[in-house]
Order: sequence, then structure tokens, then C-alpha cells
Amino acid sequence: MNDRMDQWLGRLPDDGPAPDLAARINLAIAERSRLKARWGRVGAAAIALALIGMTLMAVSWPVSGVLPAAPDSAAVLEAAEGFLSAPLEALGGSAEAAIAWESSLAEGVEVAFVVGVVLLTLGSVGGLARLLRRSESLNGFSA
Repeated sequence: MNDRMDQWLGRLPDDGPAPDLAARINLAIAERSRLKARWGRVGAAAIALALIGMTLMAVSWPVSGVLPAAPDSAAVLEAAEGFLSAPLEALGGSAEAAIAWESSLAEGVEVAFVVGVVLLTLGSVGGLARLLRRSESLNGFSA
């Protein structure tokens, strides 16, 4: 063998592997399986919560179940130009109208919609935790 290999082989201990090596390996494999199953349950719960939340939000959408259509770009530019050229009193009236519209929407929000938002948030946080989980188990070996 080459000199470098002889050097490394000389550093090995004379006795064989530890008597509990097989048990520690089996324990590490079992831990890895439990960890994988636990994160699988977290992922499944996150998906279920998000789906239930989106369903509740869709059923109890406060604007009669219809989403607004995408505006034409020319109409958006025209509205922006009109907004920027409006006098200050008109802008104050627009702000008051927007606040009144928001409060009327808030009155129409049902409990199911709020629960749906909460469930969707919980599902997204659980999914994010699953994505950002450590890829190393507690015993120092990669999972």
C-alpha cells in the first residue's frame, strides 16, 4: 500500500467495533424513520388545513362569491391619471368612501370566512415549517 494509507491504517484502534454498534445503528435508523413519518404528518396536516381554509373562504366570500375581473390597462392608466390630477378635497372624499366600503365589507364577513383565513394561515405556516426543517437528525447523521 502507499505510505498515506499505511499512515491512516496505523491510526485505527486495535480492538474491533464497539459491542453496541449494531444496536446504535438500528436506533438511528428507527429514529430517522420516526422523524420522516412525523414530518409527513405535518405536511399532510398543513395541506388539509389549507384546503379546508380555502373551502371555507370560497363558500363565505363576502362579495357574493364573485371575484372582480382584471381591469384593462388603459382603464387603469386613465384612473391613475384622474386620481393624480384630482384636487385635495376630492381625494379626501375618496378616502372616506374607501373607508366606508371597507367597513361595509367587514360587516358582511362571516365567522366561516375568518375561520377559513385562520386555517389557511395555519396550513401555510405548517408547510413552511416542513420546508425549512433541519435535514439532520439529533444523532448527527443526515436524515
